[in-house]
Formats: sequence, structure tokens, C-alpha cells
Amino acid sequence: MRLVLKPLHPFKPGPVRAEILADGSVVLSDDAAGEIDAPEDVRANIRAAYENGLRTCASETIELQAARSEGGRTLRPFAMTAYTGAAMRVEGFYRPVVIDLAGLRVPSKALPILRGHDPERIVAHTDDVQVTAQRVRVTGLMSGVGPAAQEVLQLSDNGFPWQSSVGASVERMEYVDAGASVKVNGRTVDGPAVVARASTLREISFVPLGADPGTSAKVSEGGS
Repeated sequence: MRLVLKPLHPFKPGPVRAEILADGSVVLSDDAAGEIDAPEDVRANIRAAYENGLRTCASETIELQAARSEGGRTLRPFAMTAYTGAAMRVEGFYRPVVIDLAGLRVPSKALPILRGHDPERIVAHTDDVQVTAQRVRVTGLMSGVGPAAQEVLQLSDNGFPWQSSVGASVERMEYVDAGASVKVNGRTVDGPAVVARASTLREISFVPLGADPGTSAKVSEGGS
């Protein structure tokens, strides 16, 4: 089995390939340097992904993330699938809400990551935000220093399956009545529903249960 991996630190730009051999060992290589020496925890994560089902989906992308030194501190990276384009039950709305990704504005690649949408509970910040026709994915660093950040880190280390939730300001809404339907994010949404046709992404939060159940949030493993 061979996978093409999305390059992140500490690898140079360009595709990184992983080959899982019959004995379970993992060989990493790129076109320029040949075989790459990667930490054992990275190889273990690739083996685990393979054992958990990636063998049936060779096009799946794996992000190789490494802890980064910032200002003398080692910060652990995280990755989120923050929104999948689905209809959500949102507090304060009496009908499902869909964010039209074609109309979602991202003001900065560096956005706050909070715990439960509380601006007083800072967890991290993003260093990349990718919006496609069907989902929002982000990566970043666990830069928070307070109890909320420590809670997220400790529960992540215990295997807790964090989900994500986006916080956005809505500039234009479309109300879809019962019996009507609209096309949003590549799928048909039946009314009654609310579609946020123009919105701005302000923050993303770690939550135990996301309004969009297809979300996920993963913090990289800590060093020994």
C-alpha cells in the first residue's frame, strides 16, 4: 500500500510517500531526498491509520505534523475538520442552519481556537484555513496557556474524541420554507431551513458534541 501524504513540518514541500511493508514497518520517502527518517510516533500513527481502515482508501490524505518551537516553547499542532457543509441544529434557531461555503469569508489564516465558543477560554490559534466546496479544514498550534487549553490537551492525550464547531457572523440569510429546497455545498437542502449565504468565520471551538456531527479535532501526540 502507498499513500501520498500532505507535507507539513518538518518535511520539505512536495509529496511524501508512505509504504506499509508486509512486516508492518513504515517507509517514508520523497522525490528529492529518497527515504526520510521520521520519528517513531509518526510511523506509529500511519500504521494505526492503515490498521483502522485506510487500506481501503488509498487516496486518503494524512497530515504529518510535528511540534514546533515558538518563543522558546514547544507547541503541539492540531488539525480540525471544522465543518462539513451539513445542516446543523443551532441554539437560537427554530430550523436547521446551513453555512454556504461559497459565501464564507475567512479574514485571516490566524484565527482564535476557543473552548465552547467562550472568548475567555483560549485554546489555540490556526496557521492555515482551507475552505473547499464541501468542508472547512484548519491546522494550527496549541498556543493557549490557561485551564481550557490544558483540559483540551489532557483529554486529547486520554483519547477523547473532540469535535469542532465554527463561530461565524452572518451578513445575509436565506429562509427556505417547508416544501421548498435549495442547492448548498453540493447537496440539496429541504426546507424548512436557514442558509447563511454570506458569513465571516470568526473562530472555531473544541466541543464534545458538534452541531455538525461530521466534524473532528485531533491534537498531535506530546513528546516523551
